[in-house]
Amino acid sequence: MYCYKCGSRLGSGRFCLQCGTDVGEYKKIIRLSNSYYNAGLEKARLRDLTGAAQMLGFCLKLNKKHTEARNLLGLIYYETGEVTEALCQWVISKNLKMSDNPADKWLSALRDDKNHLDDMNQAVKKYNQALVNTKSGGSDLAVVSLKRLVRQYPNFIRAHQLLALIYIHEHSYSKAGKVLRAALKVDAGNPLCLKYQNAIKGKLGKSGPEARERIQNEIARKAAIGNTDPEDDVIVPEYNARDARMRTMWAVLAGAAAALCMYQFVIMPAMNRNSNVRSNQEIAVYDSKLSDKSLEVTNLENQISDMQVEQQNMEARIAQLTGDDGLSQQYDSMLYLLKMYMNRENGNVDDLVEAYQRIDEDLVDSEIYQEMYDVVKQYVTVDRISGVYKEAKQLYDDNYYKKAIPEFERVLALNPDYVDAIYYLARCYEKRDDASSALKYYQQIVDRFPASDYADEATKKVDAVQAQQREEELEAAEAAAAGEDGAEGEAEDDDEDQNEDDGD
Repeated sequence: MYCYKCGSRLGSGRFCLQCGTDVGEYKKIIRLSNSYYNAGLEKARLRDLTGAAQMLGFCLKLNKKHTEARNLLGLIYYETGEVTEALCQWVISKNLKMSDNPADKWLSALRDDKNHLDDMNQAVKKYNQALVNTKSGGSDLAVVSLKRLVRQYPNFIRAHQLLALIYIHEHSYSKAGKVLRAALKVDAGNPLCLKYQNAIKGKLGKSGPEARERIQNEIARKAAIGNTDPEDDVIVPEYNARDARMRTMWAVLAGAAAALCMYQFVIMPAMNRNSNVRSNQEIAVYDSKLSDKSLEVTNLENQISDMQVEQQNMEARIAQLTGDDGLSQQYDSMLYLLKMYMNRENGNVDDLVEAYQRIDEDLVDSEIYQEMYDVVKQYVTVDRISGVYKEAKQLYDDNYYKKAIPEFERVLALNPDYVDAIYYLARCYEKRDDASSALKYYQQIVDRFPASDYADEATKKVDAVQAQQREEELEAAEAAAAGEDGAEGEAEDDDEDQNEDDGD
C-alpha cells in the first residue's frame, strides 16, 4: 500500500514514514475496497455475475484506481453481452496502469477482431429493434429475432430476459422457464431473471395448450408401440422350452421387431430431427431477411412521410408567392404605389391612397421594400393627412359644413385615430342639425380619447344631446297619448249624435 500524498510505501503505523501524513482512515478505505473486490471475485467464481458486478461497483466507489476490480468488472460485462461497458472499464484501467495490465491484451484482441465487434453491434441493434417491435405490438417478429440472438449469443442476458418476458405475456410458461434457466446458467444471481422465474413458479405444469399437447404426444407414442400402460414398456416374448425351433423362430421375430422398432423410433426420429434442424435454419435465414426487409420498408415509409411534409411546405410556400395576396402580388402593388407616388403632383392622390391601403406591410421582410413603404407611408399618413385636414378645416372655418364633412371623413379613412378630425366632423353634423351623427363622433371622443383636449366638451355635448333626445321622446309620447284621447272623445260625440238621430 502506498501513500496517497507522496507515493511512498506505507508501514504498519498510522502515519506515513516519508511525509508524516495521517493515513489511518485511508488504510481503512483501501481495506474495505479490497474486501468488496474479494467478495466480487468469489461471486464471479459462483457465476453470480450481477452480485459480483454490484460488489465491484462498491469497490470502485471507494477506490477508483483499483485496476484489478475494473478488469474483472469488464470481464463480467463482456460475459453478459455488454461489450460497450466492458470496453469502457478496460480503457479506464489501461489509462490508470499503462504496463503489465491484462486489459491491454483484451483491448488488442478486440481491436484485431473487428468482425466480432461488428457482430455485437448488429446484435444490439437487433435487440433494440425487437424491443421496439414488442412495444408496438409486433411480438411475433420480436420472438423470431430474439430466438436467433440467443442461439448466436447465449450470454446475451438482456435478450434472454426480453424473450422470457414475451413468453410470460403469451402464457407460454414452459418456454419462458427454459429461457430463464439458460440465462441463469450464465448469471446465477441475476435479480430480474430470478424475479421472472418466481413469477411463473406454480404455473408450470398446469393444464394448458402445452400440457395438453405433451399428453397427446405421449398417448400417440404409446399407441404406436401397442402399449398404453406406462409400466408395460417392455414386451417379453414367450419362451417354449419344449420346442427349440419355436424358440429360434420367436428369437428371430423378436430381433426383427427390435430392429423395426429401432428403425422406427431411433433412426427415423434422428433423421427427422436433422431435417427439422435444416428446415429451422432455412426458416431462420428467411426470418432474418424478412425482418431486414420490414425494417427497410419502415424506413422507406418514414422517408415518404417526410417527403410529403416537405411537399406540403413547398406548396404552401408557392401559394404564398403566387397567390392573390402573395409576395409576387405585393411586389406588383408596391411598384404601382411607387409609380403613383412619383407622379403624385400630376396624378390623382386618391388613387395613391387607395394603392397604399392595398399593401400588406408584414408580408414582406425585405429591407429595401420596407424603406420604400416607409417613405410612402410618411407621405400618406403624415403629409397627405395634414394637407387634407387643413383643407377640411378651412371649409369648416368658412362655414361650408356640408363640403367639410367628406374631407374630414377622408382624413379618418387615412388615420382613424385623428382626434381633431373626429371633433370637427362632429361639429359639422351639429351645425347641420344632425344630432344623431354628431352624437356618434362625440361618443367616440369620450370612449377612445378620454385624455384629449376635446374630452370634456364632448362629454357635455353627449349629455346635452342625450337629454334633448329624451325630451323629444317624452314630448312625442305625450303627443301620441293626447292624440289617442282626442280620438276617443270624437268617437263618443259621434255615438251621442247617432243616438239622438235614432230617438227622433
